[in-house]
Amino acid sequence: MPEDNIPPLEPIEEEPQSLEPDEPEAGEQELPEITHIPVKPKEPEKPKEEILEPLTLVEGDEEPGVSKVKALRTAAMGGKKIEFKRPLNTDGSGATRFKLFHSKIALSSLEHMEDMINEWLESDKIEVKDVGHVIGIMEGKRPEPNVLVMIWY
Repeated sequence: MPEDNIPPLEPIEEEPQSLEPDEPEAGEQELPEITHIPVKPKEPEKPKEEILEPLTLVEGDEEPGVSKVKALRTAAMGGKKIEFKRPLNTDGSGATRFKLFHSKIALSSLEHMEDMINEWLESDKIEVKDVGHVIGIMEGKRPEPNVLVMIWY
């Protein structure tokens, strides 16, 4: 057996070592023992005084009860449809415009997107030139799978 070839270990005898600190050698200075370090308490910071002007109501020509809140797209477009300068190519020669639709991947959301696309196609003289789609995760309040439908017309 291989265990028979291993020689027995011999005990090692060492002198016990003291846990007490060594005496300083000649020429070395002994450091004083520090038992307490005084700490000055920190004074609380005084809040900075800010001078704020009082709020006042501005009289305007708004009608009471009429909200000025608009949807983002409506506000950006000034509440009217954009009139493009390029005419539509209705002879099938190439796309001149692009429309993007997106939806969460759920049955009710996809049906709503389908309705939106069909309403848009019925509202204008549109000849669809190409359609593409992408499925992926869109970041929002929480990441959710979405489908993007891109229509060139």
